Amino acid sequence: MKNNILLNKFLLYNSEGLAYGITEMFSRNLAELLSDKIMIVYPDFDRDSFIQSIENHVVGKTYTRRIPIFASLLKEHLPEDYERALSVLTGIWGEENPNETGMFTHAIGSCLSGNLPKIIVHIVSL
Repeated sequence: MKNNILLNKFLLYNSEGLAYGITEMFSRNLAELLSDKIMIVYPDFDRDSFIQSIENHVVGKTYTRRIPIFASLLKEHLPEDYERALSVLTGIWGEENPNETGMFTHAIGSCLSGNLPKIIVHIVSL
């Protein structure tokens, strides 16, 4: 029973009420969300190419392997100039989640904010 409770902490639910894990969050859905946000501050972002690249590279990968994949593919699709790329990423940072709860259901920006530093660190190390 204890394992089921712990497991449930890490389940997310889509609009149809179906459960999925955090790994699946780092897939096409996040690529679409990131792309839509990025295009607001960087209209030249190649949304379709980024989403397709994510789909091609994350299949079968764990959550921890998907973060550097997102970073690498973002680096390929963002401006080459580091300051400009950083400006794009910080431009989509989003508001802090004041309750620190429901980050995947109520404050997707917090999920993004929590993982953007990891993604930026990976971009810098590439």
